[in-house]
Amino acid sequence: MNSVSIKGILLGSLFDLVMTVVIGIVLVFVLTASNGGNADLDVFGRVACLPGGRWLALTVIAGYLAAWIAGRGEMINGTLCAVFTTAIMIPMMAGQSLPWPMTIIVILCILTPLFGLLGGYLRWRRVKGS
Repeated sequence: MNSVSIKGILLGSLFDLVMTVVIGIVLVFVLTASNGGNADLDVFGRVACLPGGRWLALTVIAGYLAAWIAGRGEMINGTLCAVFTTAIMIPMMAGQSLPWPMTIIVILCILTPLFGLLGGYLRWRRVKGS
């Protein structure tokens, strides 16, 4: 447990959540503008159905960031960052109409920590290579 950094995990998760919201808002504006300025539910549905849902690439970056902030235990901190983010997102999805079948949502929830692990691994490789 000595290699776990609460600060790294929290800041990595915060980055992941904030950037997901910011990119979602920007995409809604872009899709609304390309739709002639008409903001309808179809625009929001298209944003929600973009590949990866939460843009799993952001999770890789968040895992890397968590590992960098921690300065130790890169892979565990990257993974725990993604687990924490997923734990926050699951209650946020409760009661919402989901853009995919529940099977896809479960698969994404399983994959998300693996993408955080990848971010931690990339940071570990960078540190190891120095």
